[in-house]
Amino acid sequence: MDKKSLGSAKAIWKIIQYAFWGVGLMLLFFLIFLPDIGVILFWNILIPVAPALLVIATGVWRNICPLATTALAPDHFGLSSNKKLSFSQQKTLNLIGVVILFLIIPLRHIIYNTNGRATALLIMSVALIAVIYGII
Repeated sequence: MDKKSLGSAKAIWKIIQYAFWGVGLMLLFFLIFLPDIGVILFWNILIPVAPALLVIATGVWRNICPLATTALAPDHFGLSSNKKLSFSQQKTLNLIGVVILFLIIPLRHIIYNTNGRATALLIMSVALIAVIYGII
């Protein structure tokens, strides 16, 4: 692939990433201001489709996921310190992630399936944590 084609491909991916980031913002809008619609869009459309896309086309999902785009924002804006995590830090963060996942899954049936604002708060919290770790 020549430089011109590579540049065009990168530009197209950026446009797609920003478009899906916009879709993510719109979903947050629905979860906050029209929670009944937002809950349906999130739990009945996005959540069933996202894992399937992850399995079928891992690279595509990784490149269009709004949370992934948000997590990479510090690097794109030159705010990241670009430090590598040690193996033990990676293990610790993975363990924390699994524990949080096991705490959140039961709450889905109690809170998140029915409360759009709580789901939006959860998504925004995860995005904030990702940005903070992206800066660190």
